[in-house]
Amino acid sequence: MFGRGKPTDYDGDSLARRAAAIETREDFVGFAQLLTQNYRKRRDEWENDKLDRYLEAVVRFSSDFDGYVRNTGSNAEENPWRLLASVLLAAKVYE
Repeated sequence: MFGRGKPTDYDGDSLARRAAAIETREDFVGFAQLLTQNYRKRRDEWENDKLDRYLEAVVRFSSDFDGYVRNTGSNAEENPWRLLASVLLAAKVYE
């Protein structure tokens, strides 16, 4: 789905669309590359730009994932790679 080569489409909206479309491990790898590029190029957009804060946000978001599903209608839980991508993306800004 994401193709080969260097990812360049790493803005926030594109990341959210890509996370929602993940079907395979390869899709997740492509997404993770884009998330890394987003961090490197747009770090100022990250609420949790330090590892400890990011990991704390992973824990908080994961704990409240049922609320996320209720509020968004997300189907992320149907696919473990999509679920992981959703958690990693949300932790970027989750408070």
